[in-house]
Formats: sequence, structure tokens, C-alpha cells
Amino acid sequence: MTAINIITEDLQYQVAAAGMEPHMCAREDSMCAVGFLSGAPTVLEDASLDPRYNTNPYVDGRRSSIRFYASIPLVTEDGFVLGTLCAGARETGRLSDEQLRGLEILATQVVDVLHLEHRSRQLAKPWPSPSAATAFSRSSQAESATTCATR
Repeated sequence: MTAINIITEDLQYQVAAAGMEPHMCAREDSMCAVGFLSGAPTVLEDASLDPRYNTNPYVDGRRSSIRFYASIPLVTEDGFVLGTLCAGARETGRLSDEQLRGLEILATQVVDVLHLEHRSRQLAKPWPSPSAATAFSRSSQAESATTCATR
């Protein structure tokens, strides 16, 4: 199972997932919210043995029985942590250094795509009508002329 999660003050949104249906959960139930603000990867061979995770509903059987768990924080250029790219399995597991580096590269690419999506939405906002732009330009020119004349 893998997911891209955006974590807010009180919720975790899975914006994409493979091996499961994307869903939302309370931040307090989120495995990814436990350490994502540290900015460092989390890799657990068996989450049930880690005291930070062993009572989590996705580990203890209430919602799932995750054992292997890895997450990489999604960090913007200015240091803001959006959420995580995570992978998990019901069996214990390990990541090689190469696999961990691959997840880190993917997390960087996810942040880049999210940034581009955000920017394209900004650019898609309606621009002022040409007549409004012309009126603004004329008023700015008149204001500049008045300012220059009073000097």
C-alpha cells in the first residue's frame, strides 16, 4: 500500500493511493502525523513494536494491521511540511538504502507536482477585463501626471 497524504491541523487526506481506496482520517489516528513534522524519513520494520505506533488503530487491528511502514515528509522549498508519501504492508519488511533514496526522490517529485498544480490554479483565475485594465492604466497615468505636476 502506498499513499500521498496531506495533513492539516485535524485531518489527514489521502489525495492518491495504491493498494487501497484513498480516504480521510482524523490526524490523531494517522500514522503519518506522528513524526512528519521532523522532516526526517520514518522506517519501521514492525510498527507493532514501536511505542509511538503500537496503539494506532491502523496497527493494532481496529482499522488495519500494518507492520512494515515507511514515510517521507513532503517538504516545500520554504520548509513547510505538507504531509507524507508513505508505504506500508501487513507483513514486516525492510527498505534498502536504494529503496529509501527512491522514496525520497518520489516525495520531492510529489511536492513539485503539487506546487505546479497550485500555480496553474492561480494562473487559471480570471484576469480583469481589458476595459478594467485600460481604465486602471489610464487612472495610474493620470495619477502619475498629477504627482509630477505638483513637484
